[in-house]
Amino acid sequence: PVVVCSQELEQIEDHWRQESHELIALVTRLRDENLKLGSSLADQQNYSPDIAAQAANSEVDAAVMHRLRHVIDELREKLRIRDKELGHKATEVDNV
Repeated sequence: PVVVCSQELEQIEDHWRQESHELIALVTRLRDENLKLGSSLADQQNYSPDIAAQAANSEVDAAVMHRLRHVIDELREKLRIRDKELGHKATEVDNV
């Protein structure tokens, strides 16, 4: 039989309490860190589609700009042709 005095029991109990508090603090820190990491991961996952959407929008914007330039070039050419036709008609009117 092991005889343990009350002072030793108090020391064991104090040590156990201290370890319990340290473990609870560790669990709390790990939970907080886990929440932060989970939130950070969620933000990154939410952010990644935004980046992809921005890249897609940039591609669409570039395609739209290219199409607009093409349309503007066509309209300029039509305007030049109309200006020439108008000039010829003005000359015909002056000759009459």
